[in-house]
Amino acid sequence: MNTLQEKLWNKENLTILGGAFEEDKLTEFLKWPVVDELKYMIGETSDAITINRDDLPEITSAKEYLLRLRIFGDKGDLTIRRNGKKFLWWFVGEANVAQHPTIGEVEDFFKLNNDAQFWVTDDNSLLWGMRKNDAGISNPKFWDDRVAGASLDYPIAKDAERAQLRYRVLSGPEKVEFIWYLEICPYQDDKGE
Repeated sequence: MNTLQEKLWNKENLTILGGAFEEDKLTEFLKWPVVDELKYMIGETSDAITINRDDLPEITSAKEYLLRLRIFGDKGDLTIRRNGKKFLWWFVGEANVAQHPTIGEVEDFFKLNNDAQFWVTDDNSLLWGMRKNDAGISNPKFWDDRVAGASLDYPIAKDAERAQLRYRVLSGPEKVEFIWYLEICPYQDDKGE
């Protein structure tokens, strides 16, 4: 599934935004309409990592414990991370996002870097764990002994044996500049099997 076909993208293909907001504005910030169009979530609190979009209300209600939050999909990838009593954020996604966030500081990357261009490739990574169904359970969980205490609850079909993360790599002239997570999906090898 790894494609080595690169495309050259710029402000005509992308929206890249970033900024900061106060901790108590998290819930309000997440009302940004783009967030509703993003299907997947990875949230990290001081005691757990959650990979289920349905848990977003629970994670944001305990914002004082939130360390990182990533909400993503085909429309874009929003990353939020704690910095003291503030959250720093950035968004990489489809061009011409109709409405920018109105909470806190907001900067448009292309207003500061009008001529920026990125080589874009799509790729995937196999995620930890396999479904084991040694006991004949109807909905077995993913398991990996390297992270035995982790709840590997990937939001994919219940019959999928492995999971993968599909993502888009945006590279500048010297290095990778941005990674846009696209989806968590059932694993397929390079032959599509």
